[in-house]
Amino acid sequence: MYDHNLLDAHDALREARDCCARITSVLDDTSSEAEEIGDRELLKRLSAAKAAASRAGVLIEKLAALLESEQSNSKE
Repeated sequence: MYDHNLLDAHDALREARDCCARITSVLDDTSSEAEEIGDRELLKRLSAAKAAASRAGVLIEKLAALLESEQSNSKE
């Protein structure tokens, strides 16, 4: 992935986005497998995890917007 010693805010946001995308992808794949075997309890838990990953993505985008706004304000 990335060298964690050299992360700046933009790199951290990009890595967080990548992590959320990967988590969502794994959850989707696992949900398909759980559906095939009919494991309703696992499907519920995977759905909750996917909602949490989605929420994390929303929060990451809010942080990105805040960072962009702060950088724009500091240039003025």
